[in-house]
Amino acid sequence: MTGTESNELRRVEAVLRRRIGLNAETVGPRLIPLAVETRMAACHIDSVAAYVTRLHMDEEELAELTEEVVVPESWFFREVSPFRCLREFAQTWRSRNGTSRRFRVLSVPCSRGEEPYSVAMTLMDLAWRPDQFEILAVDLSRRALQLAQQGVYRPSALREQEAGVQRLQRLYFRQRANEFELAEDVRGTVRFMQGNVVAWDFLHEERPFDVILCRNLLIYLGPESRQIVMRHVRRLLAPGGLFYVGHTECRLASGCGFVGLGSDYPAAFTV
Repeated sequence: MTGTESNELRRVEAVLRRRIGLNAETVGPRLIPLAVETRMAACHIDSVAAYVTRLHMDEEELAELTEEVVVPESWFFREVSPFRCLREFAQTWRSRNGTSRRFRVLSVPCSRGEEPYSVAMTLMDLAWRPDQFEILAVDLSRRALQLAQQGVYRPSALREQEAGVQRLQRLYFRQRANEFELAEDVRGTVRFMQGNVVAWDFLHEERPFDVILCRNLLIYLGPESRQIVMRHVRRLLAPGGLFYVGHTECRLASGCGFVGLGSDYPAAFTV
């Protein structure tokens, strides 16, 4: 790669930093160059400089590049412990609030729906009716959201082996050929929305949530974008609500004034 191309790639990185808060150093040295090469080929553009010009002029192309650099990898009941914590928190919340209002959960980013659907199955396993809770699932990727709404998954999405998880997966999934289809009554409990969590007006019309799951996003963002996300979380989290981050993001949460819930769940916080 020439020096000129390297400079142009840094301009692409700057565009992505402004658009989605991405810190290019966190995704490895090849992801962004490969994404640019893919989109240049799709657009029939033969120089990085010309592609940068296209990015500044074409909002749709910027969206397509964003699709290439987001990391959609997830699976149902990922790491299990967040859903154990959710179960305990939901039971405590119900004992304090009864059934007078709906329990509200935000999953962001939601990828292909594995996390919010896992939330739904957890609450349904507590014998909660769908009208007793609301789940909003937000992601930047249009492709991921389309797949989430279809509710059809490869076996790798059902990789958790914990006995309770396996029981729920047997209950709510139907195998068809080499894929698994999620039950319609689970799919119907989740509302999906495209959104950019580093945008200034992110969910500005939403009421507070009792639970916010925001796992493994902050590690990919630059410092300014992390602060924006944390301000949104603080605004959107109900008093005494549960905020769950990735295990490598605990210091970021505590450094922004969130209070840990204890050693049993080190990635769980409140305000």
